[in-house]
Amino acid sequence: MSNNLDQDRVRYYDSDVDIIKGIVPFGYYLNETGCLESDSTFEEDCQASIKWAARRLGWPVIDLEMTHANFISCFEQAVQEYNRLVNEFNIVNNLLDVVGLDVQKYNNLTGVNLYGTGLPFIVKLSRMYGTEAVHGGVGGTVELYRGYFDTTGSAAIEGINNPTGKNYQVYDLNKILLDQNPKISGSRIEIRRIYNSSEICSIAKIYDPFSMTGMSYSNILSEMGFAAYSPATQFLLCPIFEDIIRSNAISYNNSVRKSAYSFEITGDNKLRIFPLVLNSMRIFIDYYIEDEKNAGQMQNSDDPYSKSSDPSDVPYGNCKYCRINQPGKQWIRDYFLALCKQTLGIIRGKYPQVPIAADSVSLDGDVLRSEAQTEMDYLRQHLKDFLEKTLKVSQMENKGREAEVTSKMLGYIPMHIYIGPDH
Repeated sequence: MSNNLDQDRVRYYDSDVDIIKGIVPFGYYLNETGCLESDSTFEEDCQASIKWAARRLGWPVIDLEMTHANFISCFEQAVQEYNRLVNEFNIVNNLLDVVGLDVQKYNNLTGVNLYGTGLPFIVKLSRMYGTEAVHGGVGGTVELYRGYFDTTGSAAIEGINNPTGKNYQVYDLNKILLDQNPKISGSRIEIRRIYNSSEICSIAKIYDPFSMTGMSYSNILSEMGFAAYSPATQFLLCPIFEDIIRSNAISYNNSVRKSAYSFEITGDNKLRIFPLVLNSMRIFIDYYIEDEKNAGQMQNSDDPYSKSSDPSDVPYGNCKYCRINQPGKQWIRDYFLALCKQTLGIIRGKYPQVPIAADSVSLDGDVLRSEAQTEMDYLRQHLKDFLEKTLKVSQMENKGREAEVTSKMLGYIPMHIYIGPDH
């Protein structure tokens, strides 16, 4: 076996060469470890595939304007193409399961069994939706700030404008909130809620006999026809949804019926309260800082490249050639032959006609390239179609249909009738 590819040659010759580093362009699959003795290796299959492809292309009946270096490059490219298509499929199939994965800890997912449902990603996404809840404060990763100010009938306080003869007051929220929270500087705020008192938990007022929409003990018994019974010795079990409905009724009653004031917010964050507030009361404002809210939609990390974020950085590498099964290796051989046709077609296309004594010979470079492109397109599509059938969703659908058919088949099995002993 020779290590010299004999660069002076321009024709294929039937001789083995060492498949070693320096001859193979990238050498990804050389000297693999962890292979069984019965496994075929990259070096072994490359050597055999070169002989097979040469004969398929017409050697020794016709000369092939290719050297071993051309064949070796085509074989490695065929293996790389197989890995690329399989890895692209795995990325699509598992992307939701690996977004946010620590790529420094898990730097290669090739050959790793991934058991996941994408639930962690969905939970993180649901937290973001929690930010947009009605009153805020029920989810998300964005801080909900709370500011406040005290109302007054006087116009002497900075930031307050009490127009003469007007039945309302105007408060500058930009001024008021910036004094309380320097983070606001240079950013817009998003007002989520304005209210004038801290709420008492509505569920605690359901059994308050003085609550207009609550449900006192006597009311419970009267409504259900048990007024003559003592509440100390009798109780009424109500469904939980009734407590929830009454709790909501109390909350809306407090916010709608118990407030004598209303307000408007202008585009420049001026708060207008009307009618005119003559007594001092504290107004609370819940708000987000827009810059923080927008940044909260992105993953916070000291190193932006430490977590997997998209298909470009999902840590899939080349699988070991010796672990590829026979259907995969046969696909590689077929693709390798198509690449050899393409390479030979490119070489022959350089000189479409070769002059000979008193005549010329036309070469088939264009035909070879056309055939090669058709075969490569078919092989890629065939592999993609096959991988599509192995998607998690497709496999679950197949199992569902299998369960239906199995259940139907079991329905044809006669049911045994058990007859007990005579008594």
